[in-house]
Amino acid sequence: MAIRTLLFSPTGAVRRLAAHPSPLAWLAGTGLVIVAARVALLATAIGQQAFVDQWVQRAEAFGIAIDDAAFARLDAWSGSAPLYGAAVGLALGLLLPVVTALLFKWVGRQQATWAAAFTLAGYVNLPLALRELIALPAGYARETLTSPLTLGTLFPMLDEASPAARFLWSVDVFVLWWLVIVAIAAAALSDRRAAPIAATLAGVYALAGLLMAGAMVVAGGA
Repeated sequence: MAIRTLLFSPTGAVRRLAAHPSPLAWLAGTGLVIVAARVALLATAIGQQAFVDQWVQRAEAFGIAIDDAAFARLDAWSGSAPLYGAAVGLALGLLLPVVTALLFKWVGRQQATWAAAFTLAGYVNLPLALRELIALPAGYARETLTSPLTLGTLFPMLDEASPAARFLWSVDVFVLWWLVIVAIAAAALSDRRAAPIAATLAGVYALAGLLMAGAMVVAGGA
């Protein structure tokens, strides 16, 4: 199947993959990319420093002060950053597709075989795999583990500590893309419309981002 179809014609791709499933290829393909890219970045000195910086920024965003002792502990743990990356990668590349496949099997009822459900679960992870491939060189160059494309990157003029900025930085464009393809696959398997499913998933994601941003603002002002 053409890359253009996989990336920009998900409705057609979903139908073809459901009719001709290859679960191992898709699960292994996207899963390995996600794990390998995360581990590769965190195996470098720059990636490990970014790992420390990320935890410091997260702590400070919630109003937790990092003293010299705490920073020293984080710095000592940075050598284990590749293991952390592997764990997160496995969660995104293996655990998430398993949960997604269960969702597809449930909404598809009799229309979705297990092979089709797992194939589509691997396929919908394509945006997340692409994010990791882009984040590897981008993160190394920018010395950060932050996603290369969140809504926050589109509004650099905002104060990073403002509620709006915190919310926008929590919304990842690649995750929105993933949600759209999940909705398309779920709709195709259940003979429903994709738009309401996508709107519901995006709404839940946005709500989670708002709650996170609110928690940061409240904790940071405490």
